[in-house]
Amino acid sequence: AQLRPDPDVYQSRAHDSLLAGDLEQALAEIEEAARLDPSDMCAECCRGRIVGEAGDWQVSADIYAKVLRETGTCCNTARLGLARAYHEQGRTKDASDLVGKALKSYPRDLEVHCCLASFAEDREDWREAVVELKKAVALDPSYAGTRHQLAAAYAETGQFEQAKEQLREAEQLDPGNADNRCCAAFVAGKQGDWKT
Repeated sequence: AQLRPDPDVYQSRAHDSLLAGDLEQALAEIEEAARLDPSDMCAECCRGRIVGEAGDWQVSADIYAKVLRETGTCCNTARLGLARAYHEQGRTKDASDLVGKALKSYPRDLEVHCCLASFAEDREDWREAVVELKKAVALDPSYAGTRHQLAAAYAETGQFEQAKEQLREAEQLDPGNADNRCCAAFVAGKQGDWKT
């Protein structure tokens, strides 16, 4: 008997390719996952993200809007993805409205606060970014990636001791992660220590 290909394998490969920066391979993998299971809205959300990362925010918005239509607007990943696509297109009011709905529906969702922080960072409103990232860290203190973002936001506001504390926490959570070193170098550079 021939084994049927597993769409989840292709989604996993797409995620790995996306993290490696290979958008073309990521798109090929996620399109294969979608072909194998056209009803899988998670694959569609992933495709929306990849297309957006590749710079086609209109197509990304269309994909996320389709997911929201087909899931009855209950998919928070799609809602936040569509908000990101709108934000990148300069449709800040539409983006804010979607994130507001997500926040109202899911006030304890880490991704909602990270999304709000990302929008604040794009406006260079570092204090607001710190507020949202502190909420995200409180919701999931075990995720080093959010601590990296918070450390960078603290550094942007000149709060270097707080930034270094977040870096120490991130290193304890995920020892040896290259992002720890990159973020530490960013914080040191902001502090004027270019030798680190």
